Amino acid sequence: MNARKRNGYRRDRVHGAPGGRPSRLPRPVEAPRRAGPARWALRFLVAGTAVAAVPVWIAFTDSEETTPARTVVETGSLEAEDAEPLSEPARVLDTRIGASTVDGRLAGIGLRPPGSILPVPVVDRIGVAEPVRAVLVEITTANARSAGQLSVSAPGARQLPDAEPLDYVPGPDSTASVIVPIGPGGQICVATTGPTDVAVDVEGWFPAPRAAAPSDVPADTPCQGRLFDDRMIVAMYGTDRTPRLGVLGEQDPAAAARRLDEIAEPWRAGDRSVLPAFELIATLATSDPGDDGLYRLRSSHEFVRRYLDEARRQGYYLILDLQPGRSDFLTEAKYYEDLLREPDVGLALDPEWRTEPPARPRGGFIGTVDAAEVNAVINWLADLVAEEQLPEKLLVVHQFTPDMLTNRDQVVTREGIAFNVHMDGFGRRAVKLDTYSKIRVEAPWYNGLKLFYDEDVDIFTAADVLDGVFDPTPVLVTYQ
Repeated sequence: MNARKRNGYRRDRVHGAPGGRPSRLPRPVEAPRRAGPARWALRFLVAGTAVAAVPVWIAFTDSEETTPARTVVETGSLEAEDAEPLSEPARVLDTRIGASTVDGRLAGIGLRPPGSILPVPVVDRIGVAEPVRAVLVEITTANARSAGQLSVSAPGARQLPDAEPLDYVPGPDSTASVIVPIGPGGQICVATTGPTDVAVDVEGWFPAPRAAAPSDVPADTPCQGRLFDDRMIVAMYGTDRTPRLGVLGEQDPAAAARRLDEIAEPWRAGDRSVLPAFELIATLATSDPGDDGLYRLRSSHEFVRRYLDEARRQGYYLILDLQPGRSDFLTEAKYYEDLLREPDVGLALDPEWRTEPPARPRGGFIGTVDAAEVNAVINWLADLVAEEQLPEKLLVVHQFTPDMLTNRDQVVTREGIAFNVHMDGFGRRAVKLDTYSKIRVEAPWYNGLKLFYDEDVDIFTAADVLDGVFDPTPVLVTYQ
């Protein structure tokens, strides 16, 4: 590496402003600190499936200051200095609450939880008309809750992260400049192993060779990684419309987040990372028919966003639970379409509270849904995921009797949907174990379990479940 390239390393702080489209992450004003002498070490990086491992120069400092470490990467025949520069850096991802991006997409979506693999559309957002082979991006972590690693790659990799990761720790921001091949769908994949905010700025691009061979990776290839590959979800169920509607309703969203963290703690003793979640009753079945005679009450989007905003501050997931009354699940799901276009919002269908005339939703009456209606929701939601290039999205169906989901063997499997059958019956331990054994599903579907503080007799503990008392062990556990 010649001197000019080595001197291209910048040790600038990461500055910016929350308003508008900042080209750097904002940091609090603080007194300048003296940097220690830089040391250089040779490492290797693979930033995608199309490029072999190449030498990378990384600068380290001996000081304890919070100046971000910065990496400048050369990848094969692509060198950072040869990138076609953009007129100004284009921010395509900024997860900090209140942040912005070039077009508002992937802005303010909150801390990335452990094990997050986020698809980030790039090419259609940077104003480049020519085919793009790769991009030069600056990746930055901020507000990390624990130590972790950030990596970027193209879709279609067999494993993620497939690049030499950027290490981060609580306190200082970490920043690197990396050349990343672009996937056939015009996106890159951003993976984190610990909770942190992430920003991605596109600084330049590399044109695709005119005689390039067609890619054998389909254009709709997702970023690799499933929602439940190596983690589980622990959720609180309910709504604060009334404390009678589940544990989530016993306090406001901020207090619920603190309580959820305590509930999730014993589950972290298992071999999966834990993603806490709110399961919010968004559409509530009612005993009153309402003006439309459908026996259901929808939540306003503003009401739901109170929970989404708090979930994002904590790096949690949000699940919208539907009790449709005499409506249908697809109609109710579409009412929340704008929310379901977000990368961190899933959906739950509760057939217990789906009824046909002349019945009405009421305690003790068990509703039902057929696979055809569930398939309509799956197909609509999968198309939404593909259109928005979202991570795999959770779709739950609550079930504790066979008739709650008829023709279950006809439920379809779609790319982009993690389908979970959630056993939400209550009672004595023996009853719950027996019901679970009759309701459980096999791969590629997933199993879930609800635990009731009041209705369960001798409630199962996290240790019980993690020790395998339910077979297979559920990957979604909800408290009510």
